[in-house]
Amino acid sequence: MHHDTPEPRFTVGVVSLMAGVVLPLFTLCFEIVTGVCDAASFNPVPSFGHMLATLLVPLGALAAWLVVRRRRPEHLRFIAWINAIAAGIAVFHCVLFVPLLPFAFLALTALGAGLLPLTPFLSLAATLFLRRRLRQLAPSPTHTRLPRLVLGMGAGLGLMLLLSIPDATVFVGTHLALCRPSQTQGVRLLRDFGTRDGLLRQCYQRDRFLNPLALTGLLFEELGIESRSLLRVEVAQARALYYRVTGTPWNAVSPPPGRALRGESLGPIADGRDWDFAQGGEA
Repeated sequence: MHHDTPEPRFTVGVVSLMAGVVLPLFTLCFEIVTGVCDAASFNPVPSFGHMLATLLVPLGALAAWLVVRRRRPEHLRFIAWINAIAAGIAVFHCVLFVPLLPFAFLALTALGAGLLPLTPFLSLAATLFLRRRLRQLAPSPTHTRLPRLVLGMGAGLGLMLLLSIPDATVFVGTHLALCRPSQTQGVRLLRDFGTRDGLLRQCYQRDRFLNPLALTGLLFEELGIESRSLLRVEVAQARALYYRVTGTPWNAVSPPPGRALRGESLGPIADGRDWDFAQGGEA
């Protein structure tokens, strides 16, 4: 008697669910609650829009996983679109976390802490694996033609780049404003399109020992390329620039919220009593 080969329950059921749904969702919630990545390296979800877009990755993987497990191709094109867009969002986060990969592998031995920076890569692998299963589930190429993966990934990448425009504007405008030939253009760019919160964050020295910009600067210096002035803005320069752009001293407003590695607030919670605003001293 001939029997169809059953779908490997462990591969589809456990690995894809853990790597594509559980781990990304846990990592996102863990970062929102603790801010550990923001304190040690950079903030992967700096805005509410980033959070919603990142949430699409585990939700898209969950939808694809349910379709594959139930073997019901209803709404297959829609699920395939979500899957492809989620893959593009995952690629965006993979690029951000590439400089942290060596530290992530070293941290795997420390109670699995290295899984957090590896989450984008694992979720991308699970998303692409589930897409392959979705393609196998399609009745026929003529009956249900899935959207091209490249188009969906391009849409996901475009969404993340669009959300990153404010931060990119602050970065580019700041460095233009600090260069003598383009100071006026940089200040005008920051006034028209920059955000005060992004400018203010540069006014506070944060000890981010895994900052990708700092790691890239060290790599360039090892190669003999001077990049410190390009990748790093001094606090004094940032504070002077904040006044030039906004007309308000940096210490006249509350510092932006942030967390340290142990979870305590880096700025004042409500009334500013927990922060030194550099008032009353020589400065």
